[in-house]
Amino acid sequence: MVGGGPAGAVAAATLGGLGLRAVVLEAATKPRWKPGEALAPECNPILDRVGLSALLASRPDIARRSAGIRSAWGSGEIAYRDGFREPFGAGWIIDRSQFERLLSARAVEAGAEWFWGARLHAIERYGDSWRLDTSGLATHRFDARIVIDATGRPAGVARRLGARRIQYQSQIAKVVGWTARPIEAAWISVESDPDGWWYSASAPNGSQLLAQFRESTAAQAGALKPRIDLYDAIAATRLMRSVVALPPREALTHQAVASAGSAALDHAAGEGWLAIGDAAAAFDPISSQGLSNAIASAEAAAHAARSWIEGSGDALDAYAARMTATYDAYRRALRAHYQTETRWRDRPFWRRRHDWPACR
Repeated sequence: MVGGGPAGAVAAATLGGLGLRAVVLEAATKPRWKPGEALAPECNPILDRVGLSALLASRPDIARRSAGIRSAWGSGEIAYRDGFREPFGAGWIIDRSQFERLLSARAVEAGAEWFWGARLHAIERYGDSWRLDTSGLATHRFDARIVIDATGRPAGVARRLGARRIQYQSQIAKVVGWTARPIEAAWISVESDPDGWWYSASAPNGSQLLAQFRESTAAQAGALKPRIDLYDAIAATRLMRSVVALPPREALTHQAVASAGSAALDHAAGEGWLAIGDAAAAFDPISSQGLSNAIASAEAAAHAARSWIEGSGDALDAYAARMTATYDAYRRALRAHYQTETRWRDRPFWRRRHDWPACR
């Protein structure tokens, strides 16, 4: 397993439960802060299946039920979607770094060998196995029957092995984070504006996140600024300025410019390897499918890996076909959702989304 984010950790734990030895190579030396703290209601069945629902319910310091989504999208009115009336039950808002710590510890408990600070240096095919060399804090050589790429959007392993990353939609997020007193009602807030959209949420420990989404062509100018300044921009919003209390600039704990578009591999598996999570397919955050797909694809890949090791020659192809079908369905839903916002169809951000061809 190359990559120890949520997808890699869930895959490693699932492999352990299936009686297989998993080795996780994570380049970071510890879980890092990352934007992305929502698990949509549709994720609840997979959380139940992999044994995470009860674990999250027992850790209110890491996860709590979302009250739902309040949005200003398609009109100037604020709409509320009550999370507790969802068919699959309320979703979750999590402390992302603590959630990843929990998942990595769970993988180790399931028998995984976990190496922090292990950067993949080389990977080569030897007969029916792989040889992986790592550098960094953990410098080792590993042999593996099958390799799972959990490196996130870079898809570092799959691309080395010949897979191509195909971009469907370009988008960047300017993100700021800070710590405040925990908010009693854990709403996720979303608002569209003439040049993109906004997102905000409050994690259980009081961590606050505000993100502004724009076309990626704006990334270069924004990334060169020493400070991601959303203070003036938020004044032009209606919902965000009423629910977000930005602290003094010096109180910001995190600032980042991150890729937030849609992209997928042309094939998510090959001879002796699979890609999972964002490495296989990266989702627009408006869909709330990133973490859900990470967990679902990790479980599916673990079962496909076992079947392939046991002699099922089409197991990896079947997994890749499943990932393609998931991504195609997502693209159709994404196109339909963006096209519900018709107020600014003449603006570049929205014109591009209204001009997307129908997905087949």
